[in-house]
Amino acid sequence: MSHRKFCPLNTDITQQWVDEKQSAILLDRVGNANNLGAIIRSAAFFGIQNVVIPLDEAQSSITTSSYRVAEGGMEFVHVYSIKSIEKLLEAMQGRMVRIGTSLDAKESTADLKKMCADKPALVVLGNEENGISKEVKLHCDHLVIIPFSGMNAGEDAPKVDSLNVAQAAAVIMYELRK
Repeated sequence: MSHRKFCPLNTDITQQWVDEKQSAILLDRVGNANNLGAIIRSAAFFGIQNVVIPLDEAQSSITTSSYRVAEGGMEFVHVYSIKSIEKLLEAMQGRMVRIGTSLDAKESTADLKKMCADKPALVVLGNEENGISKEVKLHCDHLVIIPFSGMNAGEDAPKVDSLNVAQAAAVIMYELRK
């Protein structure tokens, strides 16, 4: 197996996303290589062609493990690198709908299609322990949460407080593609 290299993201590539209404997944320091592989596999399954990872030592890179978990998905997804998440989000303001995930969000993932009616989405998924950073949240147009048991009055609270980031990614990509 040869490890795939990822290219640095540039303005020509992001302009192509906008022109072709291609959505992208942006990872905010997802540290587990298996999660990275599972996210890429889900992206390939749901037809999301672009995944962006920061050049940050807290971010997992593509490893033998992530490649194996992706189970062929790497061949159908472009993985790009960036130096600054915040600069990418600033550059995409008004061009893509910048959506962050957060446990304290007021908007639901069920509304993603409406949020992205006329522009592609740039969805930020956060670190397994801390989610997306406060700085990144400030650059998002919307913060969304996946509805869960216990959100409504009278429902039992969930046994865990969130999904694994790879599971959440699959739910979000499904909602984008509905």
